[in-house]
Amino acid sequence: MDKSKKPLTSSSVTYVVGDVRREKDWLKAGITKTDAIIHLAAKTSVEESFFNPCEYISNNCYGTAVMYNLIAKNKIPIKKIILASSIAVYGEGPYLCNKCGKFYPQPRQSEQLKNKEWEIRCPKCNSISKPLERSEDDAEQIASTYALTKHTQEKLAMIYGENLGITTIVLRYFNVYGPRQGQNNPYTGVVTIFLNNIKNGENLIVHEDGLQTRDFVHVKDIVNATTLALKKGNHSAIYNVGSGKSTSIRKLAELLINTCKSKSKLVVDNKFRIGDVRHGSGNIKKIVAELGFKPSYFIETGLKELADEI
Repeated sequence: MDKSKKPLTSSSVTYVVGDVRREKDWLKAGITKTDAIIHLAAKTSVEESFFNPCEYISNNCYGTAVMYNLIAKNKIPIKKIILASSIAVYGEGPYLCNKCGKFYPQPRQSEQLKNKEWEIRCPKCNSISKPLERSEDDAEQIASTYALTKHTQEKLAMIYGENLGITTIVLRYFNVYGPRQGQNNPYTGVVTIFLNNIKNGENLIVHEDGLQTRDFVHVKDIVNATTLALKKGNHSAIYNVGSGKSTSIRKLAELLINTCKSKSKLVVDNKFRIGDVRHGSGNIKKIVAELGFKPSYFIETGLKELADEI
């Protein structure tokens, strides 16, 4: 939770500040008195995870292990666990070469990026290839410490779910944005960073050539998908949760400048961050078909709410 904002008050919710790595905090939060857990706690920056791997492995992996250790040790009758995961586990995801067919690329190397060769090329014929939507049955490709921790969380959840008889639903969230997102936290995503730039009268800095794409999913759609998983998910499964549409970072910056009627300018710096994927589109057909999920917000309308926070 963003500590710069007061929590929303509710007569049916109890807020407990704690650390998922401490058993006493899980107990204080009432883990022995519930039959379902929505596990959202994690550190979430791809970039930061490269420089602070111990913190990421400790919080994301060890923290999740503590939860399962408590459940198994105390024979807590949990019926369902919903785990927040990430599209990061896909890495670059699948691509299509018109000559050689579908393939799964390795992460882009620093030498390639230093030469400003942004797009993914076919490993056989070296031609620029087309990104395909990531589906739940696609190969997992771990390209960062953050992705490694989310992948480990998924595996822990599925192993313990199978052995303890707990229905386990993994939700692979795409790029989440929305109101009340912590604007003082540099790791909450590009939308928040751009909003801060606009608020401070600064230019919007776009890395690479700005044509890299992401699927931006509104937090209200995340809540809806998670609620559907809690109420309707009757078997263990993994689901993508996104809007089903891709937007380039350049387009995102332009939309925010126009929506906020800002004098800030878009600046493409041709720099890069190790670990960033080039494209991030997702297939959401599975969650639509099995849980009845339907995105209500697309980026053009979702950004209008955020303009009011400036």
